[in-house]
Amino acid sequence: MAFQIPWTKRELSIKINLRKSHDTVVFVSYNGIGDYLYATPAIEAFRKKNPKIKFVLAVSRNYDRYSNPLVYRFAVRNPNFNSVRYFDGFEQNSCWPYNWEDAKREFDLNTTLFIGFDFHNDSERKIHRVHDCFNLFGLEYLYDSAPKPSLFLEEKEYARAKEIWNEINPLNQEVVFLHVDARSFDYHYPYTDELIHGLIERNKKVIVIGSTKTYANAANLLVKDYTMFEIAALLKLFKDRANMVSVNSVFHALSAAVGIKNLGFYVLDASCNSFHYDNLFWLTCNLKETALIPENQIIKLTNTEDSIWNGNRICTFKAKDILEAYDHFFISK
Repeated sequence: MAFQIPWTKRELSIKINLRKSHDTVVFVSYNGIGDYLYATPAIEAFRKKNPKIKFVLAVSRNYDRYSNPLVYRFAVRNPNFNSVRYFDGFEQNSCWPYNWEDAKREFDLNTTLFIGFDFHNDSERKIHRVHDCFNLFGLEYLYDSAPKPSLFLEEKEYARAKEIWNEINPLNQEVVFLHVDARSFDYHYPYTDELIHGLIERNKKVIVIGSTKTYANAANLLVKDYTMFEIAALLKLFKDRANMVSVNSVFHALSAAVGIKNLGFYVLDASCNSFHYDNLFWLTCNLKETALIPENQIIKLTNTEDSIWNGNRICTFKAKDILEAYDHFFISK
């Protein structure tokens, strides 16, 4: 797997391969939208370093556990790729590792260099996910803080975002966007109603971004009714009148791309260190792997009885702890 190769050796390996007969580089993606967004700075840097190479993204059409087919819709807008192509792919319980031999059948192996998008590794939590992506591409990482993800929105999405704002927030209240379910883990936050109630008590308009369930006391943006681009445009246009509470990487990365303040937590709690951007504020039970997060942007719960852990290392914070963290970061100041 790619992350097991130190970046200096990997850079040398890619340089050697590019000097051969390879005229095409295929970046094989079998992760989700958040993972793709974290990779966009490295994708841009790789393109600048190799301007004459044909650069292709291959996306599984059928591997939907991590919203992988949706990556196509984001990547096809990225000007750093010459093309974005589907390969069939297949369902499996985990993408670590993903058998991507099926992707190779779509390309000429004599002229194509493959880079597999498999950089998940628990030992890499000490570095940022973007740093990990630069390693994956054999690129030197020269940043003090992680460069933001690239997101390509169109005017029609900004226009629709303005319509959505007027429809769901006619009184123009300060808004909290809530995204507390994680599709990749089949995780559903059990205290959403309590969290919504607490935010309403703080005179906030709550807008829940979700897949199926709706909540009576909040406005609901179901992804079947609104595109991710419309939601991203909404966050970007109204970031000065709103903030977020979210779980997991897609909205951690997307919020960084649009610049909205976001109280983040992660169901695999120890991972939050590698997802940090300066717009993110964290609630965690992890007292060790947080070196990348400034002290004024993190709350560490020392009483882990206030959280629930199951056998899959998944952590659920009580609503009261999230609300106290929200007050600390977004109201008290």
